[in-house]
Amino acid sequence: MLKSARLRGLFLFAMSFLTAGAPIALAAGDAKAEETNWTSWSFMPENINFSYGQKTDYLYFVIMVIVAIMFFATEGCLLYFMWKYRRREGHKATYTHGNNTIEVAWTLAPALVLIWLALYQRDTWSQIKMDLPAEKDALVVQVYPQQFQWDFRYGGKDGKFATKDDVYTPQLFVPVSEKVVLKMTSKDVIHSFFVPYLRVKQDIVPGMLTRVWFTADRIPLWDLKKQEMVFVTAADFDTKRVGNAKDFAWKEEVLGTSGRKKLSYEAKERKAGPAKGQKVCELYFQGEVQKDVPCEQAEYVLHRVEIACAELCGLGHTTMRAMLQILPKKRYDEVMAKAERLAEEEAPPAGTAKWGKIWDKFHADYNTPMGAGH
Repeated sequence: MLKSARLRGLFLFAMSFLTAGAPIALAAGDAKAEETNWTSWSFMPENINFSYGQKTDYLYFVIMVIVAIMFFATEGCLLYFMWKYRRREGHKATYTHGNNTIEVAWTLAPALVLIWLALYQRDTWSQIKMDLPAEKDALVVQVYPQQFQWDFRYGGKDGKFATKDDVYTPQLFVPVSEKVVLKMTSKDVIHSFFVPYLRVKQDIVPGMLTRVWFTADRIPLWDLKKQEMVFVTAADFDTKRVGNAKDFAWKEEVLGTSGRKKLSYEAKERKAGPAKGQKVCELYFQGEVQKDVPCEQAEYVLHRVEIACAELCGLGHTTMRAMLQILPKKRYDEVMAKAERLAEEEAPPAGTAKWGKIWDKFHADYNTPMGAGH
């Protein structure tokens, strides 16, 4: 009986250290693995932030493998012992105080795994949270969430905040393949800026400056024929016939109690002007804009991805969302030029102007540019 108990203890001890050794095997050659798009392995949305998104996905993959090994090893032992020590005629149950070897093994092995993970992810954590690009080399946008909306502010033509040409927008616009730094603080409670496609999630605390950065490497489009979202590079964007989203109705349908959404675009009829009653749109093709083109010629529509609050911030939490639009540089410049002209001609809405004044009064130091890594 003692010999059998020792053998079982040695078996579980070996299984525990096999699990603890799995991370070392996974880490071998991970330099190339981190350059791979792990979306299909991690069961996550498409990754469009190749500054560090693929590293985040690889960490998920590593953790998933470790947990899977531990799960099957544990459940396998459980099933084996249920069968081994089932009630049978002629077998007498015995009482045991436990096995010190097993206790040490299943305490030490998980501890080694967690220590290894803490050390292994250190470089990725530093790149995401500490090694931010210098603000002079990036687009800087201020983000000011409150129950239950997002507000965004750009520096305008002079690139400085708290000046007359500041641009306020209800959506976030960024150019493709350029570094973006978000400077964020909350007006009321803790919120969390969450964009799964960018692998970005950052809590926003009242009275505290939090920053996050990313580089959106591809442009989200909606395929009108397949009625699905696709992502293209800036070069591919110029080869596709892309319609302006404002000429297409975006429908969003929630499917039952699952919460999943069904999205679609349909061309709209013009309600005024020379093209009244016709389905015409602005078309982007080969870097040029064509107006009043039949919408049937459009193959794709400029699409947006959702910005959600990943922190339970009140009863209206689920309604708190905004949109992120990633644009080719030329189109982004056009959008911002129009926004800057409107900022000169019209005062910002009372609500956004108010939060701008609050920011500048209580967080004036947040308007000061910061260098790389700060």
